[in-house]
Amino acid sequence: MFTTTVGELRGALATAGIAQDRSPHTPTLAGVLLDTRSGALTITGCNYQAAITVALPQADVDTEERVVVDHLALSKLLSAVTKQMPKRTAEAKPVSLTVDDGKALISAAGYTVPSLTLPVEDYPNLPTPAPPTVWVDRRQFTTELARVLVTTSTDHSLPVLTGVWTEVDSHSLTMAATDRYRIARTHLPTTTGTTGPVVTGVLPGQILDKTTRRFTHDTIGIGATQSEPEHGLGSLAWVTLTCGNVALSLHLIDDEFPELLDKFPATFATTVTADRTELATLVERAAAINTAHGHRRLPVRLSVAESSVTVTPDEATLTPHIPAKTTGVGADKAGIQVAFNPNYLSDALETIPGDTVTLHINKPTTPVVITTGAAQHDDPTTYRHLLAPVRL
Repeated sequence: MFTTTVGELRGALATAGIAQDRSPHTPTLAGVLLDTRSGALTITGCNYQAAITVALPQADVDTEERVVVDHLALSKLLSAVTKQMPKRTAEAKPVSLTVDDGKALISAAGYTVPSLTLPVEDYPNLPTPAPPTVWVDRRQFTTELARVLVTTSTDHSLPVLTGVWTEVDSHSLTMAATDRYRIARTHLPTTTGTTGPVVTGVLPGQILDKTTRRFTHDTIGIGATQSEPEHGLGSLAWVTLTCGNVALSLHLIDDEFPELLDKFPATFATTVTADRTELATLVERAAAINTAHGHRRLPVRLSVAESSVTVTPDEATLTPHIPAKTTGVGADKAGIQVAFNPNYLSDALETIPGDTVTLHINKPTTPVVITTGAAQHDDPTTYRHLLAPVRL
């Protein structure tokens, strides 16, 4: 069927395997689809949210076939037949897969071992990956995605909150996420290729993150398509991200995403700009003091004065101040104190690039918007992080 190297096959299996459910309802989805019908080898893994196809154009194809092989078994076989070999030597070993009377035979390092196959007719007929209509810079995309993913929920009973709301047009890509306590929203430019559907919807966050981490080329192409219902996969839109020889097709989450833009206040009474690292250190120390007292879940209190800011674990503890540039507080105006979940505040500060950070505040009971030091809270082209305070 084909011959390639252990390293190439192992890498493709690792990438395609990201799309697999660990306990699939359909046994065939525990396998990967090996397809040489086009004269080149592609390896696909899928579940009901995503399909990942890895092309191996350098593989030597001798027959055009389609077979589903158990992913875990094949991965373990590759490790077994090259066990105790130096990594570089093992990855350079040629490996062949042939199909004989419905059985897959793996040949590598002098071994020929049968591998479990699964019914190919039960494998979903997935939509063809959509051709890209816009492109984004890969490094910029993965950086901004990581900043947004901080605010996704881990509650899988509400799938839409585990996803990333994404809007793509010919000029820009906007991503946002929320777990109901905080919101992150970012924006980056796109390069237009050909006309195609404007993408608006919620993409599964975890698999998007894991797959794009394995992207290596400079740009990511984005396209969208519709699929026909097949094997319960539905007919909603699919969005495809293509980078080099990897195509990730994601099923949009079929649920209404919370309105986000109206959550960002239009004006603020107080702003405080401080050194980001120093402020993050104060947050960590205040949280550590609470933990030392056995109060791991207590909030920390951020207090803003005329030209300084501090973070305290409680009202009784005296803590150091750091210098800050402030508006809305001064000799004739009282300072302001806002309480936060320390983990959420640390996460927010971690997402801010640069040396300084600005907190835009109204009052202790309303959301705070966090931006880079020079950014405006109402600039839609910058990264903005909204954080709900804790009521004391």
